[in-house]
Amino acid sequence: MFRKKIFELLLLSCCFFFVLNSGHGHSALLGISEDLDYPLILFGKVSGAGIKYDYKTKSFEVVAKDITIKLTDSSEPIYLSGTGYETTLFMKLTITLGSDNKPSSVSGEMKEVVEKGNVKINGKTYGTDTTLISGNVYQFGWGESGDALGSFDFRIKDIKGALVTDGIWPPYGIDNRETGIFLFAEKLNGWNGSWTKDFSLSRVKGQKAPIGTPPVPLPHTAILLGSGLSMLGILRFRRKK
Repeated sequence: MFRKKIFELLLLSCCFFFVLNSGHGHSALLGISEDLDYPLILFGKVSGAGIKYDYKTKSFEVVAKDITIKLTDSSEPIYLSGTGYETTLFMKLTITLGSDNKPSSVSGEMKEVVEKGNVKINGKTYGTDTTLISGNVYQFGWGESGDALGSFDFRIKDIKGALVTDGIWPPYGIDNRETGIFLFAEKLNGWNGSWTKDFSLSRVKGQKAPIGTPPVPLPHTAILLGSGLSMLGILRFRRKK
């Protein structure tokens, strides 16, 4: 009798665990937000900024123009300064779609480059073609409905570049920090939440900032265990009935 009760309790716990986590899909945004102890790079809705997705090649490309680099580790914010400069974020990603035609994984590179002019950040000058920050994109989220339509965010690892070398931007793993990017497209062309056709989005804006430790993803084995035990419970119930 005791063993029977233990089995039923275990079965109930596994079913609850499975149901609770089954709604956590890849479509949810990752929740990237700024870290007030470190720099914040803001993107503006300027000409030439946008997102393009090619369904045939599963290529997802981002171009975003910086409007400011804000250092928040001082009493007064210090902004990117200079005249005639232009710094741009580039991302070229390859997306793998799952059986539900939603992105199941992503790989690619993010790079922040001084395209022209000289940029002064926190008293240091960076010239044309300088890579300010670069890294590998390893996690991707997006919004599909309501206010989240046109929203995308990414987690970046293996961070390097001039800002990291000079100690302005924290490298990956320091103080459990990594880099995250959040983008929002105001003008949607062909995007309705579907990943089975091409789309292009313009007037992109957003931010890039160091973030905390990423959440631990739910192991696939836990999902399989939960669904398996749920099926056993259903079969056992039908047998008794």
